[in-house]
Amino acid sequence: MTLSRRTLLRKAAGTGASLVFADVLGLTGERGLLPLTGRTDAATAERFFLYGLRGSASVPSLAGGLTARALSLNPIAQQLAAEPVRSPDGTKIAVATILADPFATVLSVSFIGTESGTVVQDGSLDLSSLPSDSSILVTPVFTADSRMLCIVLSITVPSAGTAGMRWDPRSNASEQVNGHVWTSHHALAYFDGTAFAGPFDLADAPSLARLNAFADERDLYLWTVDEYAAIVRRQGRGAPIPVPRLSVFPLGSGTPRLVIPAPGPWPVNDEPIVGTSDGRIIRLVYSSELEVYLPGDGSMMTIPIAPLADGGARPAAATLELRPSGLLFASKPARGLAVVLDPSLGFQASSLVRFPIPVFSGAAPSAKAALSPADDVLFTVGDGSTTGIAAYEVHSGSLSASFENGQQFLGIKVLGTGEILAVAASSPRLTLLTPSLDEVGRGDTDLLVAAIL
Repeated sequence: MTLSRRTLLRKAAGTGASLVFADVLGLTGERGLLPLTGRTDAATAERFFLYGLRGSASVPSLAGGLTARALSLNPIAQQLAAEPVRSPDGTKIAVATILADPFATVLSVSFIGTESGTVVQDGSLDLSSLPSDSSILVTPVFTADSRMLCIVLSITVPSAGTAGMRWDPRSNASEQVNGHVWTSHHALAYFDGTAFAGPFDLADAPSLARLNAFADERDLYLWTVDEYAAIVRRQGRGAPIPVPRLSVFPLGSGTPRLVIPAPGPWPVNDEPIVGTSDGRIIRLVYSSELEVYLPGDGSMMTIPIAPLADGGARPAAATLELRPSGLLFASKPARGLAVVLDPSLGFQASSLVRFPIPVFSGAAPSAKAALSPADDVLFTVGDGSTTGIAAYEVHSGSLSASFENGQQFLGIKVLGTGEILAVAASSPRLTLLTPSLDEVGRGDTDLLVAAIL
């Protein structure tokens, strides 16, 4: 089976991927360590995870770190078929791979415990029934109660070769070539830590391989759209532009209980999706509007977020996060904007912070701004003139602290302790800061980091 891989900034399927853990590779020792100058109590340590590409072969990999004594980082798994996803309760991270050889095609899923950094559950699913020349993309998503991992497989299959003519500029003559038309459809699988259900073929070809997915405690929600190029091939260039659809599947099933049109942008840009405590499903589209869905009948209303629409006509990606407080946090680094929204007040913006646009606003990882655990301080990476990390009071928007070490940072994450882990573009790539932005440690990694988990 031929496997393709998306770019680093998108969920990716590894080529000929197989799950390889650190103990198999003999890579269990600490790597790239620099001593901490502050805290030395291991009891206060927190484990973090980095996903990215390793080595000249650009191998999709997961590494785990510990913030105690030394900012240590150890490889956990590589040859991943998708960006790992963290469960909503924070207790585990799911990694998926596809092993393909002449005899079998297998999807493997492992749950990594966030406290131990080791595999706590795993399983495999036989995919050998798929055509041998398929190309597979994997999209994993946890249910809201963290009980189950839903896996969407985008399966693209080439047609039989068709003869055509191509002009060769070197010989100034035409030559006959064989071509293919690639057609995509989707399949679903579910993994509860012990057993798989599926795969369930959705028979929705021709569809675009890209999609949006979200799961609550009862259903999997899938946004897909028909492939316009295939429609044009059948109906000509006057064919109507397809409308995305929302399909709702009871967990463990491949038969939707609901399929409705979902007018709006095609689900091809990893549109962020979160669920509120009252069961509503929020999809951020155009980086400036909220589509609010009711879980029962899928009815939807659109709510523009005026602050996110500010800052220019050129598209700029935004992030969306559900906070433990129940508030929503959205940031738009390419516009230097961050906003806190209150779902209980019609998603009104309760706070707005403007900050200098980061140098690497469009590069991975996407987290350029992060809130403190109490939602009262916003941390951002610096711009071209300031570098470092800055802290802003959320309610006033005023700068309250800054950290300067001459490095340009790519992304940040606020840990459960309130400390800030920053990933830089140059070595040492890892810096650990206190909530008041005092440096307490540095470390290094050979990963080109795409996500901080």
